[in-house]
Amino acid sequence: MGLELQSGLLVEHPKSILARVGLVTVPQWRAWIPSNRSSEGRSGIVYLAGSQELWALKIGVASEGSERVEDHERHGWTLLASWGFRHLTDALIVEELVLDRWRNLYGRPPAVSRSRMPQGGHTETMRWTKAAEREIFEVVSTFWSEREGVRRGSIDEVA
Repeated sequence: MGLELQSGLLVEHPKSILARVGLVTVPQWRAWIPSNRSSEGRSGIVYLAGSQELWALKIGVASEGSERVEDHERHGWTLLASWGFRHLTDALIVEELVLDRWRNLYGRPPAVSRSRMPQGGHTETMRWTKAAEREIFEVVSTFWSEREGVRRGSIDEVA
């Protein structure tokens, strides 16, 4: 944990950022790194989608060029917000952070069954409340601003 060398620059490790900004303490962190190297050198997005019919929120990750968000939209989900990451691994880490909080810290199960999401992704769902929406937005935005160097948007822009 700490600083690491990336492309000739010293960069603070994501776990250090999260601990420093108080989003997680080191013992709570479950680091998730892809088991293969398919994410290296690729950018990605973290997206937040909502389904009024299912009364659920969905957090997800899509790599550049993926039609993942469109898959959800074809099944009635609406894109609420997205954050672009230069490194797909960062997007995967922040998705896992949000899910870790919801599953392990709060003990909340997925809000949607597998049968209601034929496009997949039911395990990344939670009951749609304004508080859940705000928390997800703040966690992802804080991580995004730390990794990407700027802060953009506010929860008021998520509709």
